[in-house]
Amino acid sequence: MANEPTIVLVHGAFADAASWAPVTRRLLDKGRAVLVPGVPNRSLIGDSEYIRAFVEQIDGPVLLVGHSYGGAVIRGGSPTPTSRRTWCTRRSRAAEPSRAPTCR
Repeated sequence: MANEPTIVLVHGAFADAASWAPVTRRLLDKGRAVLVPGVPNRSLIGDSEYIRAFVEQIDGPVLLVGHSYGGAVIRGGSPTPTSRRTWCTRRSRAAEPSRAPTCR
C-alpha cells in the first residue's frame, strides 16, 4: 500500500514479541507492513534508545504501537510525534475495556 506506514508493535515488560502474533497475522493478511522487535527489558531509557534506533532504520512513515510498558518505551524513543512517526499506546483491556488506544 503506497504511503501506508510501517507498523511497529512494541510489547510490554512481561511479554515478548510473540504476544503480538494474533495482531501481526491480521495486519499481514490485510497487506500491511508490520515489524515486531524484541525489547531487551533492561531499562526504560535503554529500551527507548533501542526502539528509536530500530525505527530510524525504517524508510517512510512509521506507526509505533506499544502495549503497557511498550507504550512508555515508544514515548521515550519518540517523545513527540513527527511527520514520519506516530505513536499509539494501549492499556490492558481488563483495566479499561471500553477505552480506545491513545494515538498522537
